Amino acid sequence: MVRYIARRLLTMIPVLLLISIVTFVVMNRVIGDPVLMMIGQDAALDDEAIERMREEMGFNRPLPLQYLQ
Repeated sequence: MVRYIARRLLTMIPVLLLISIVTFVVMNRVIGDPVLMMIGQDAALDDEAIERMREEMGFNRPLPLQYLQ
């Protein structure tokens, strides 16, 4: 019985990792640019301010690095 529980727990790790990755990618693609969502449509920020916000929050990095962060 202990071997069965240990095997089930070990198989749960990759499944949870896969679910986490798929959820991250789907949310990243569905929502779009998080900085534009945070400032809203009517905000009067210039492109430099928006790019600075992306840099500060790490949204300008590749997806794998964003996931690890």
